[in-house]
Amino acid sequence: MDPLSIPHLTTVQWTSMLTLLTVGLFASAYILRLCLSLFNEEIPSYRRAMFIVPAVALGAYIAFDLFSYLVLLAFKDSVVFKRTVFGDPRFGFILWVQTALPIKWAVISAIPMLGFWIRNSMLFMVIAVAGILQVFFLTIPFRKAVMIFGLQWLVNLIVYFMLANALHFVGGILEHKSSLHVDFSHYEKITDEKGGEIKDKATEMIHNIEENKELKELKEKTEHVLNDLKESLKPLTDHLPEPVNNFLKNGGWWLVLGFLVLIFISWTRAMYFKIKRAFRKGNPEKKKRLISSEKWVAGDLVEDLASMTAPINRPGNSRITIKGLPARIYLIIMAKAGGSGPNLNENQFKTILDYILPGLGSVGVRDYPRVRIWEPQYSPEGFNTMFSQNIRIPDPKDTKSKWILVSGAVKMGQDKVYLGFAFSADEANLVRSVLIQKDQWLDVLRIETSE
Repeated sequence: MDPLSIPHLTTVQWTSMLTLLTVGLFASAYILRLCLSLFNEEIPSYRRAMFIVPAVALGAYIAFDLFSYLVLLAFKDSVVFKRTVFGDPRFGFILWVQTALPIKWAVISAIPMLGFWIRNSMLFMVIAVAGILQVFFLTIPFRKAVMIFGLQWLVNLIVYFMLANALHFVGGILEHKSSLHVDFSHYEKITDEKGGEIKDKATEMIHNIEENKELKELKEKTEHVLNDLKESLKPLTDHLPEPVNNFLKNGGWWLVLGFLVLIFISWTRAMYFKIKRAFRKGNPEKKKRLISSEKWVAGDLVEDLASMTAPINRPGNSRITIKGLPARIYLIIMAKAGGSGPNLNENQFKTILDYILPGLGSVGVRDYPRVRIWEPQYSPEGFNTMFSQNIRIPDPKDTKSKWILVSGAVKMGQDKVYLGFAFSADEANLVRSVLIQKDQWLDVLRIETSE
């Protein structure tokens, strides 16, 4: 039996697509973080975002493969597929996975009558799978996960479209330049016979001719690539006003491309430094960049616990305990998550404490803690790092201390607040610092009542 001839993309098409996906990965991670900030959700680190994007995309792609193959099986005996490779009994799921995505989409679109509805139903199911994966990786509500996924990939498609045209334009020019090769050996033999002076003049003339020829052919090549770009954008440019189209026809395209190149270079430069900071380890300057203002450098955020004064009144019958250790609150740091949502004020700490644990606010008010509001923070990692670095415990490391630092996020409906506490326990201990993960506040903080 002859082996099946499976339609594939060409090597050039695969190379172009993989290059586009590799370059677009960095942009997609940035877009994911941006979308999460718009929805006031916890923003993952850049490194984690670069893992989440391909993981969700791969899961959605596998879901599409499964759903589309089931559709193919349902219509495999139809007249449309019976005489093609897709109707062959030997064509199984493994071969379907190896088929390029554009070809799969074309195959599903070829289903008569029901093709439109089947395609849209599959898209809804794939988006639902992607939303479930977003919930798993980002721990956000499903409805919001689907909205973020839709917005994220809408922007991704726009960015990928721009990158694809940029790669096509640059690739066309580079392909032409790489083919420029002239063999000067023939001219060198002639000029060697006539002496060094004639050789120099002939070589100079040849170089001048070749340079002019190169410029001429390069111009032709760029115009050809530009025409391809115009054709791909024609559905959009046809709706532009006539003066704008006249401007583009009279050389305006070069100004637009130059402007886009400047934007791309600036964006690439900014992305380079973001990625460099994300993967940098052990650099003390990295901690200073975790906050967007000069307060870190100026030391305005530093709180020295050695200078804190004890509460003037005695603790009541109800005591706050941290991992079973009775303690009193000396300092509370609050910062809202992201740039949206209402601003915080110092009088809200009692309400927030009561939201964490009913009665915690009343116990905390009795200690008269110092309350400070920090700038909005965009990730729990950044806030926890800032808090641990700026709240100074006077006791040396690896020694017992009465001071315990507790920090984490509190989600109150649609809003999220980052909180940091400095407690002073009744007895010295080795706890020192506790990071609250998700909704684990009740595993750390308790209220104990003594008779």
